[in-house]
Amino acid sequence: MVSTNRIPAPTSSDETSARSPFDALMAASGLSAGTRALPEQSVRAALREYFGLTGTLTRIPTEKDDTFVLDGNRERLLVKVSGAQEEPDVVNLQTAVLLHLAEAAPALPIPTVRPGVDGGYEYELASEDASAARVLRVMKFLPGSALSENQPTTAQLAAVGRAQAAISTALAGFTHPRQDRALVWDLRYFPALRSLLDEVADADNRRLGTRVFDAYAERVQDRIPQLRHQVVHGDFSAHNVLVDRRRPEYVCGIIDFGDTGRTAEIFDIAIAVSNQLDGGADDPWRRGLDLLTGYLTARAVDGDELAMLPIAAAARSLQRALIAQWRAQRDPARADYVLSHAAHDWIALRAIGTEWSPVVDRIHSIATERPAAVTRKPEMVNGFSDDDLQRQPPHNRARIERRKGLLGPGYQLFYTDPVDVVRGQGVHLYDDEGNQYLDAYNNVASIGHCHPTVTDAVARQLGILNTNTRYLQDQILDYSEDLLSTFPAELNRVTYTCTGSEANDLAIRIAHAHTGNAGIIVTANAYHGVTEAVAACSPSLGKTSPLGPQVRVIAAPDSSRHGGPGDFTEFMRRQIRAAIADLNRHGYGLSAFIADSIFSSDGVFAHPTTVLGALAEEVHRAGGVYIADEVQSGFGRTGDAWWGFQRHQVVPDLVTMGKPMGNGIPVAAAVLKNEIGRAFGENVRYFNTFGGSTVPIAAARAVFDVVRDEHLIDNAHLVGTYLFDELRRITAARPEVFEVRGAGMFLGIDLVDPDSGLPDGVLAKAIVDDMRRNFVLISASGPDANVLKIRPPLVFQRADADRLLDTLSRSFERLRPQ
Repeated sequence: MVSTNRIPAPTSSDETSARSPFDALMAASGLSAGTRALPEQSVRAALREYFGLTGTLTRIPTEKDDTFVLDGNRERLLVKVSGAQEEPDVVNLQTAVLLHLAEAAPALPIPTVRPGVDGGYEYELASEDASAARVLRVMKFLPGSALSENQPTTAQLAAVGRAQAAISTALAGFTHPRQDRALVWDLRYFPALRSLLDEVADADNRRLGTRVFDAYAERVQDRIPQLRHQVVHGDFSAHNVLVDRRRPEYVCGIIDFGDTGRTAEIFDIAIAVSNQLDGGADDPWRRGLDLLTGYLTARAVDGDELAMLPIAAAARSLQRALIAQWRAQRDPARADYVLSHAAHDWIALRAIGTEWSPVVDRIHSIATERPAAVTRKPEMVNGFSDDDLQRQPPHNRARIERRKGLLGPGYQLFYTDPVDVVRGQGVHLYDDEGNQYLDAYNNVASIGHCHPTVTDAVARQLGILNTNTRYLQDQILDYSEDLLSTFPAELNRVTYTCTGSEANDLAIRIAHAHTGNAGIIVTANAYHGVTEAVAACSPSLGKTSPLGPQVRVIAAPDSSRHGGPGDFTEFMRRQIRAAIADLNRHGYGLSAFIADSIFSSDGVFAHPTTVLGALAEEVHRAGGVYIADEVQSGFGRTGDAWWGFQRHQVVPDLVTMGKPMGNGIPVAAAVLKNEIGRAFGENVRYFNTFGGSTVPIAAARAVFDVVRDEHLIDNAHLVGTYLFDELRRITAARPEVFEVRGAGMFLGIDLVDPDSGLPDGVLAKAIVDDMRRNFVLISASGPDANVLKIRPPLVFQRADADRLLDTLSRSFERLRPQ
């Protein structure tokens, strides 16, 4: 979703005139008033009913909820009851983050959420005035002393930074419908606090605060949409990090995920650095930069974003001081608590001043010395980088430089060592030195490179006529009849385009016309094309390609990592229900859910096959349409039928197709139910100059005939099953292989670090490059680029599979010998 600095509007028009932007933000954050303490006897009764727990409760002072330690059971437990103003779905965001971290990074020392007697994690209790539900949760109590109570060494602060980086890395692919909630502690909303300066009594502090606000406005605010965004901890302060000097890793607990949400990652780092500012030291930045050093050894951060860190850290300190002052005035019962957490902020701000350049220079010096801190601009998975230029032979270096001087921005080559392809035939490509490459990746030449049936058909038609669809021609009608015969009867119309991007763009326009709504739901790392409309719903394009404000994301159907215990299909239903509710809440309504039927960019997920049908039910119940994006999985690739959605026993409202349709000739299409397209057809005159023109239709006709006549769907099933089984066999003993997934000729191998369990994109790229050097071409996918993607032409034979398996085994042995 697009990152903005807009303050959410109050829901009541009567309240609007009385609220400042800050007041509205505090209300949206659930912090506009104090929460009355819940009686302990009510908590005890709920613990017995929902968790079967008894014992001694001891209350712990906290900012906005009721928190207790529960003793007297097999382990010490933490009991949390959310404040009356905190929405249950925001609490669910916090719970979902903890469950995700427990699965994605089990080595991280976070509180383990304990299930109740019926397997649930959250139980709603009536508030004292029955105006709002309060949510009860139980989790493991983590021992240790707060970092704020210790005097850590340089090395120990670096360990804290590495722990924060590990949290960010583990959350990089996580999504939740409430991840973009408004929160006053989110530095994106910092400008809304400016009016609070008027209440600062000290004139010097007011002037200092003004300079910080001015610096933020000048150097940070307008650049927020370009910053790397993800879900983060949100309050990685010295009070929420537990440490133990006796343990080599030092950090023994990371607690309080109450401020978790999606924001700029650099703002999360700023929170940690701000908490280490030392106003009484000769070098007030030293401790914060020691922590940053550890972070940058574990996780790369772009240099331009690092340049904003000092201003963001100062903004965080000023934010704490102003909000503490405001809350202490309005909630005297908790004044001691909130002021104790912000007592040193004005002192620290005076110590660091507002000369940013010297500390920016220090940060850049740290970054250049940290291997992980060398970061690149957004790049394609498995793409060539300028960092790889000097390793190329002189002739190729010159050609690459020539490309850069002639072609527009955005182009990128495959592989660390690009391949000079001069011809192709069947499943093979050949370079300028005559080397033969086994192509196990290219799904454009779906029936093999330069298939004679296609080349003959294209050449023959090009010698006769090539014109558009505004003339009567039988070829397009004959092909359309055959194409539609592969679909369920309800899908009975087809419109032609040139590319899959155009087909998806058209499908979304049709959905908008049919529903009258604008909201789109996609999976977390989906890719649907490069037009403005579909790029806005393609998260895999990267953090610098913002999603549209009308776009919501749900988790990919990764049943091994998401959802926790219970029925996974129901987990996915909850995801899309929450996304639909959020679209409705923001006035967009639901237009369409669009999904690649093999979830290719998400990391290749062919199972379970119950998910798409369930999601389609929820979409239809909300008045939306389901678009099956078959650009990747269509034309028999999954080995069970012509179309990937057919494996899921579901009928979409629209189906899009592209890449393999013409075996290299640009032709694509959207197939739809007639009634779905009626509103669009009655109000829009659609024409595509080359979409459906005579030569592309001849190519599509030839491809269709080859797939049918050469039984390539059966071949995809037989050879694909053999390849899948053998991949599982040769990787079974390898701890770095988390899972082998896929169907037919579309397979993925999920790679992880054996120690941490985190996705290992570095290993995946190394294997891809090693196989390329040994003349077998594959690629990688997934939000962490850690899934080896194997997607050969449908004419792939068992001997080709054996060559791939042998090369892959040797690559593993070279890179990770057992």
